[in-house]
Amino acid sequence: DVAAVETVSLETSSLLAIRIARAARAQRPVYLTGNPFGNTYRRRHEGDYRCDDAEVRRMFADAEPDGRDQRILKGFSMDDLDAPSLAQYRNRLKAARGDHAWLALDDQTLLEHLGGWRHDRATGEEGLTLAGLLMFGKDQAITDQNAAPKYWVDYREMFDPEIRWTDRIYPDGTWEANLLQFYTRVWPRIAAAVPTPFRLENGVRKDETPAHVALREALVNALIHGDYSA
Repeated sequence: DVAAVETVSLETSSLLAIRIARAARAQRPVYLTGNPFGNTYRRRHEGDYRCDDAEVRRMFADAEPDGRDQRILKGFSMDDLDAPSLAQYRNRLKAARGDHAWLALDDQTLLEHLGGWRHDRATGEEGLTLAGLLMFGKDQAITDQNAAPKYWVDYREMFDPEIRWTDRIYPDGTWEANLLQFYTRVWPRIAAAVPTPFRLENGVRKDETPAHVALREALVNALIHGDYSA
């Protein structure tokens, strides 16, 4: 749909500006002819670039009504989750909202409320979702061929151009590399690099600045919107 057409004055010339609304997730891919493969383009700032077949397939997957991360994983169970990760989440929720009603729920019911376990009323099928596995799962379960075999999270500190990296956090087999564990390991590293001036708020020292809030939001958004099939 054309959102707006207007004439824009630019020094001695005039430009005709046509602003076209971005296609919604369910409307993608947008392509030429009757075949999306080889005929789909993506706008990247200064131009349009042809999408490869893998990008087109991801667009079709993203267009699913329930979203790709709400897919029920057949053959997976609660045993594929890392119990300490789920307990850690409970503790964090308790620290932030000690009176939250979800704290009284059993693990499976808690997962249902979080979107990590789903019951499809149309088919009667129920089970662990991809979102639940990515958030709380065990390494081997996450990278199973029926889940997200290309899943890889990697944090690198690169302060010296002569050195590839000075510190790195990645799935090296010493920890369950789900999204919760990755976040809890990476965020303190990022937060420690941001200066924190002394400040009191209602008589309590405040150790978080707007920069911390912005960086944490950026990290969380990167984890939420990451394409773990790529």
